[in-house]
Amino acid sequence: MKNDNAEHHIQTPDSILNALAGVLPVILESASLEQVIDAFTHALGASLGWVALIEQEAQSLNVLVSGCCPCQEQDVYQMLADQRLQACGWNTVVWESGVGKHFFSRSESNLCALESAVLGKLRHQNGDVAGYFFLAFPHQSYSQKVLRNLAAIISGAIKEYLIKHSVNSLLLNETQKIVSQYTTLFSNAPILINSFSADNRCILWNGECQRLFGWSRDELNRFPDPLALFYPDLTVRERVRASVTTVPGDKMQEWYPIDKNGRVLTTLWSNILLPDHSILNIGVDITARKREEQRLARKAITDELTQCLNRAGILAQLNEILLRNSHLVIQNGMSVVMFDLDYFKSINDRWGHSVGDIALSFFGRELQAHPLPGMVTGRLGGEEFLAIFPAADSQQAWRFIEQFRQRLANSQVVPGYHDLRISFSAGILSLRSGEVMPASEVLKQVDEALYGAKRNGRGMSVIVGGSPQWIAKTSIN
Repeated sequence: MKNDNAEHHIQTPDSILNALAGVLPVILESASLEQVIDAFTHALGASLGWVALIEQEAQSLNVLVSGCCPCQEQDVYQMLADQRLQACGWNTVVWESGVGKHFFSRSESNLCALESAVLGKLRHQNGDVAGYFFLAFPHQSYSQKVLRNLAAIISGAIKEYLIKHSVNSLLLNETQKIVSQYTTLFSNAPILINSFSADNRCILWNGECQRLFGWSRDELNRFPDPLALFYPDLTVRERVRASVTTVPGDKMQEWYPIDKNGRVLTTLWSNILLPDHSILNIGVDITARKREEQRLARKAITDELTQCLNRAGILAQLNEILLRNSHLVIQNGMSVVMFDLDYFKSINDRWGHSVGDIALSFFGRELQAHPLPGMVTGRLGGEEFLAIFPAADSQQAWRFIEQFRQRLANSQVVPGYHDLRISFSAGILSLRSGEVMPASEVLKQVDEALYGAKRNGRGMSVIVGGSPQWIAKTSIN
């Protein structure tokens, strides 16, 4: 409501300009168009002010009213539809007096008591009409010049407000569109995207995470520590927690979380520090790839025929176990055994190479059937095999060999080939825990022991450096 002092102060052009100068900064900072109209109405002592913006899609007006004089939306429509206005191509219309009687004579409200007023069009930057504004006063003291200047100022101020808020609205819409696009991207991306807060809450968990791990975000947040579901080991879990909440890694890290069904997965993660100091975790499931890599790695060191390690694989194991033994990692020492199938060439000559392959496959399978702890076996080539026994001395190795020899003697290699039997000769070398010997020397000595067994009639085992009673022979019919 205006007061008497307000009316008195705005009776002159200077007082109007002073009032406007005080209100314009407020208008430019206004959060809504209603605040703009209220600011003009109260600063200038107007009884009525309204702005009607054209809603293009609805083909209607959005009317915002301010002031002490009641005005309905239908009053605005009635005024703008007046034939006297329609008859002239106007941009700004001013009335020094009688505006209420001119337009609202039939109104039951006190609109008809309004005197001076200004009505103006609001235009877009391209010149099209955006809407209308109206400001009316209860007195007749404003001249047309003052009113037109007032109209220009009001029009300019409202236009500046509309441009500013139109840009802000456009930016907000674009921002919301971008957020929506990224939300859709995060939700539907074929990669793992998640984020955890410092207080162990999951704040982002996209669809791929839910598909792979089986947990929804709501389910995770029902637990005091969601990471414990994936990493039961406390030491591992704390390392993961640091990377996803406080100290992102500077390179991709491989982790092995457990899914809802207890399946161990292999995942690769990159942690990105965001401007708000939160961490976005982006990962990929490489479980299938890792399994394939492991399968190919095993295949590369596996003899296809016997399913023992191939030459490269068994020699790599020999070097590794010799190193462990030299460093006292293996407490009871170790043994190495070299096998050679007796008269194998005669098997190929008599029954053919396909039966020879079956015999090799059978030998390799039986050699691995009842292993000692940690035992590793491999095919050196042809009919020669190598077995490594960590933590087994020569006597333990010898007993294993002789039990194996008996199983072969009592087994039928190929159904229907009753005359086909397999025998072998073996050389055994044992090393004490901490004893150092290169792999080449080990192979040389065990090979010499093997050929000692073959020179002594085959079908026996010879221990390197062993006394005569450790030369054993089992006859094979």
